[in-house]
Amino acid sequence: MRQIGDFRQGTPTSGNELPWPPSRFTDLECLYEPRWQVSPVLRVRLPGGDRAWLVTGYEDVYKVLTNHRQFGMRPAPMHRGRAPAAVRVSRILRLDGAEHRRIRNMLMRVLDARGSSFVPHVEAAVRECLDGMEQAGPPADLVALYASRVPLLVTCRLLGLPFEDREIFHAQGTAELFRIGSSSEASGAFAQRALDYIGQVVADQLDTPKDDLISDLLSAGEFSVDEVTENIAGLLVAGYEAPAGMLSKGAAVLMDEPALLATLGGDAKERSRLVEELLRYISIIQYGVDRVALEDVQVGGQYIAKGEAVIALLPAANHDPRHAPRPNTVNAASSAVRHLAFGHGAHSCLGQQLSRVMLDIALRRLFEQFPSLHPVENLTDCPQRDDYLVGGYVRLEVAW
Repeated sequence: MRQIGDFRQGTPTSGNELPWPPSRFTDLECLYEPRWQVSPVLRVRLPGGDRAWLVTGYEDVYKVLTNHRQFGMRPAPMHRGRAPAAVRVSRILRLDGAEHRRIRNMLMRVLDARGSSFVPHVEAAVRECLDGMEQAGPPADLVALYASRVPLLVTCRLLGLPFEDREIFHAQGTAELFRIGSSSEASGAFAQRALDYIGQVVADQLDTPKDDLISDLLSAGEFSVDEVTENIAGLLVAGYEAPAGMLSKGAAVLMDEPALLATLGGDAKERSRLVEELLRYISIIQYGVDRVALEDVQVGGQYIAKGEAVIALLPAANHDPRHAPRPNTVNAASSAVRHLAFGHGAHSCLGQQLSRVMLDIALRRLFEQFPSLHPVENLTDCPQRDDYLVGGYVRLEVAW
C-alpha cells in the first residue's frame, strides 16, 4: 500500500493486538499490512480500551459497506468526541433505514439539481486561487493557497456560506471535527460554533432566499430549520475535507511521477481514468469507516458477534492485490479498477461527483499554469495529516 511518506516506525505494538488508529498513516504499511496479509480481519484496540475488528480485503470491506442487514451505522463517532453537537453535524452518517433515506434522498435531489453549476463554480475558484499563487510567487504553500482553498471556495458558494467568515464556521469549527482523539468538550465546542453561525445564515434566508443550497432546502419544505442547519454543516465537512486532501496528495503524486502529466492533458476519458486511479491509490479516508455488527456474522473467516465494532479499512481494500493489478502503482493507462474510495452502498459519499469534477479541473489547471511545478523539499519530509480521519498534507511548499 505504498504511498509517498515517511516509513519510520511510529505506532507501538503490544501483544497480538495493535492499537487503532496508528500514530502515522504510513505505519499501516510497515506494521499493519504484514498482519492483514496473514489474516485479513484483525482485532485492534481503541484508545479507550474497547476492541474492534479491522476488515481489510476488498470483498470483505465491500460486504461490510453494502450488507445493511448484517452491518449498521454506529450511533456516535468511534475516533473522536461524542458531544451532541458533533453528532448533529454528522447525523446522516449515524442513521440507517427510513430516516436515513428521507434525509439522503432530499440532499441528493438538491445536489443533482445543482450539478450543472459544478464546473463553472470549480473553474472560477481554480482561476482565483491560481492567480493568488502567481501573485504570491514561489516558494508557495500549495495546501494553504490552492489545495485547501479551492474546495472551501466551491463548497461555500454552493451552500451559501460567506467565504470571508470561514474563520468562524470552518477554521474554528468544522475543520477540527475529523481530528482523532479530540475530547467531547473540544469537538462539541467546535461543532456548536459552526452550528450557531450556520443557523443564523439559514434563519436570514427564511425571509431573503438566495441562489444556493440553503435556500433550495428551505424552499423544498421537507426539512425543519434545524435539519437544514445540521445538514448544511455536514455538507460543508463532506464537500471540503476529502477534496482538499485529494488535491494535495494528487499534486504530490503527479510531481513525483511526471509521466502521468501526459494523461492529465489527454481527453476526457483518459483524464477520468487517471482521476479514478488517483482516488483508488490515495484512498483519502485513511483510517476507514466504522460500523457495528447487527447480528452474528462471518467475515474473512472470522466470527464477529452481534454488537461488536467493525472498521472497514478503505485504503487496504483499494490496495488488495487480489482485486487491483499492481495496486501500489497509479495505472492510468489501464482500464479503471473499481474502488471504494467513496464507500459504497446506501452510505456512499454524497459529494462524489463534485469531488471528481474538482480533482479533474483543479489538477489539470494547476499543471497547465505551472508545468514545472515541483516540491521545494523531499516529499517524505512534508508533514501529513496523521491525526485526522481524512488524509492529506499539512503543508506542501512548491516552486515553479
